[in-house]
Amino acid sequence: VKKMPVKASGFKKVLVNLNNITQAVGWAVVLVLAVIDILEKGLIHPMYKNPQIATALKIIQTLQITEILFAVVRITPTNFLNPLMQVFSRVFIVYGSLDLYPDFDKASLLIFAWSMADFIRWTHYSYVSFDLKLGRGFWHWMRYSSFIILYPIGYSCESLSLWDARHVLEKVPTVLEMPNMINFEMEYRLWCWIYFVCSLPSFFHLYTYMLAQRSKNLAPKKKEEQIKHLKS
Repeated sequence: VKKMPVKASGFKKVLVNLNNITQAVGWAVVLVLAVIDILEKGLIHPMYKNPQIATALKIIQTLQITEILFAVVRITPTNFLNPLMQVFSRVFIVYGSLDLYPDFDKASLLIFAWSMADFIRWTHYSYVSFDLKLGRGFWHWMRYSSFIILYPIGYSCESLSLWDARHVLEKVPTVLEMPNMINFEMEYRLWCWIYFVCSLPSFFHLYTYMLAQRSKNLAPKKKEEQIKHLKS
């Protein structure tokens, strides 16, 4: 009976490590494809029309749902609300906006910002979970610094993708039609406007949360901690 927690802990660690590696490699693939596409076609263009990039993005972005599940079942200690807001936002934009309007010309900036931010994030997680030392300081700094630029770019392009696609979204059939059990009708474009309005406070929460984490993780260490770190 006493061995069960150890086995569970070991199994959880395997799941976390596997997920970290999968996400890091997946986002690295999207990032490389995005950079190649930008070098060939320029910084601003409808990148989502590239079938390789669109497929890779869908796969790895959908797999990020595991981050929410891991938090809910306590495989990871993260508050599930933070990944829920971020992952839901991303999945909604991919399937609910870019898929419907692949001509969005800022998709190149959006995909580059997403892939760069998450490649850094999951690489950092991998370094921590595997307790790697070489280069860990660099990825630690990148994790808590790169978001300062990448997050606003991502959020701005997410909002613009809905705005630019508004003429297409208006033609999407009603999501919830009458009659139904709750006696309520909802058009898809209204769902998009609800997301559009709610995304700003969500972004503000995540951005201020990361700023607080940056202050916490990059703050100068006390002398005692520095000595302890050098001895370890």
